[in-house]
Amino acid sequence: MQLSQTIEKLKDYDFLRTILSDLPAVVFVIAPDGTVLFAEGKGIAFAGHRRDDILGTNTSEYFSLYPGFEETMRRVLEGETITSTLIVPSQRSLEVTCSPLRDDRGSICGVVGVAQDISERIEQEQALRESEEKFRSITSAAIDAIIMMDQAGRISLWNDAAQAIFGYTEQEAIGQHLHFLFAPQTYNELTMIEGFASRGDGPLFGKVVELRARRRSGEEFPLELSLSAFRLHDKWQAVGTARDITERKKAEQQLRESEEKFSRAFQANAALMAITDT
Repeated sequence: MQLSQTIEKLKDYDFLRTILSDLPAVVFVIAPDGTVLFAEGKGIAFAGHRRDDILGTNTSEYFSLYPGFEETMRRVLEGETITSTLIVPSQRSLEVTCSPLRDDRGSICGVVGVAQDISERIEQEQALRESEEKFRSITSAAIDAIIMMDQAGRISLWNDAAQAIFGYTEQEAIGQHLHFLFAPQTYNELTMIEGFASRGDGPLFGKVVELRARRRSGEEFPLELSLSAFRLHDKWQAVGTARDITERKKAEQQLRESEEKFSRAFQANAALMAITDT
């Protein structure tokens, strides 16, 4: 059966054309010489064309509009199936999949393709990338460590401050269980976060707690930790801010020692004055 006869037979199926005409895509068939034999679907309008205007035209007329499509046609006619993204004149993005069209004997007699408008998906992906970049910029600039973990307790985000505090690089920390950041005597307290996987809460959430943490070098130090939970892809996640409070603890200890010295000196002076008065 000749390709032209096949296309004419397809056109006779009104129900097929009706279905394709409502499809938010373009289904097309192109002859080996580049002639557009068949095109249907709402996606034609997305590309800035009209169906009747492109039927019978040659794809060479569009090569300047769609860079790379000429090479795609050549490779598909050699037997490859290729998926690529084209930017149409209306500045919308089309994901185009082209495959060889074969006759009854298996010989390649043209190209059949489907083009889908993926502009919204690309815009969403771009917005997501920008959001992630902003978030990463914020977390990178933060003085406190910002750590995110999944519901299994494994680290999924690790900022520069976390690396500075704990000594682990992002590559070393991602995927590790949160327990590896803390001293063994803290493990019992950390078990209280395990319930958040199903409930999104726990005794350590929504408050500031002090725990004994451990650096990459093995050195233990006091850490101030604040945890909160949120839903992501229908699973609970936790994000925490952590601060090394070693210097604060030293200052507090020095203040206590100073107060104790003052108290002892005051008491000794009071006792001396009492003896003098007698």
